[in-house]
Amino acid sequence: LVPGALLELMYIQKNDQDQSAAINTTGATLTPWSGSGVTGSGNTIIHDISARIDGKVPGLEALDYTLEGHGQFGDIGDKDKEAWAFAGRAGYTLKNVMWTPRIGVEYNYASGDDDPTDGDDETFDNLYPTNHWQGNYGFIDVVGWRNMQGFRGNVKVNPTKKLMVQVDYWKFLLAEEEDAWYFANGNRGFAAADRGEDDLGQEVDLTVSYQLYKNVGILAGYSVFLPGDYIEEYLGSVGGGSRDDFDTTWGYLQTTVTF
Repeated sequence: LVPGALLELMYIQKNDQDQSAAINTTGATLTPWSGSGVTGSGNTIIHDISARIDGKVPGLEALDYTLEGHGQFGDIGDKDKEAWAFAGRAGYTLKNVMWTPRIGVEYNYASGDDDPTDGDDETFDNLYPTNHWQGNYGFIDVVGWRNMQGFRGNVKVNPTKKLMVQVDYWKFLLAEEEDAWYFANGNRGFAAADRGEDDLGQEVDLTVSYQLYKNVGILAGYSVFLPGDYIEEYLGSVGGGSRDDFDTTWGYLQTTVTF
C-alpha cells in the first residue's frame, strides 16, 4: 500500500484474569525499586490497536524511516485504560563517503497518567517489553516505553566490511510529572509524585561489532547514564542522596558462533 515500505496493522490483547495481578496506581507511595505498582482488584484486559510502517523514501534510497503508533483501551482492575504511544525514526546514509556513515534521529513518546486519583489509567502499557534486544531507549535499561519522552541521535560507520561502530545519544524526559518513572521491564523506578521536574537523564552508548570469521562474530559495548533533575530530586528527598548516587556505567563483550 505504501511504495518502498512495509506496512503492518496490528491488534494485540493483554488478558490477565488473575485478579490479584491488576495494577491500581491510585495515590500509592512506593519505596525505591519496589516493583511494578500496587495490587488492585479485577481483571486486566487491554486492547492495543497499532500500525507500523518501515521503509525508504522512493527516489531517495539513502533515506530510511520507521513510524509506529499505538492506541490502548480496556480495563485495569477498577480503572479504565486510555493510553497511547508513538515512535518515529529516520536516518540518512552517505553512500559515497568513506565508511558510509548513517546519521539518525529518533523520537519516542508513551503517555503517562496526569491524575492517578481519577478512574482512568492513562499510562501506556509496553505489554511484554524487549527493549534491551535492540538497544531501544539505551542499553542500561533504566528507562522503558511508559510515561516517557525519548530523544535520540546516532551515528553509525563501517570502517571495513567486517567492522561496525555506532554511537548513540539519548535524552529522557517524563511525559507526565504526576506519574512515575518506569524501567525497561515495566517496573516503577520511584514512586509517582509531582516533583516539579521531568528530566530523567541522558545516556551515551558505544557499540562495536566485528565479523571475525564467516561464522564467528564479536560484539562489544560501553554505556554511561547520567541522571537528571527528577532523579536527583528524589534521591535528595530519601536520605540526602545526590546525582553521583545514580551515575551508571555498563560494559559487555559477547561472541556469536553460527553452526
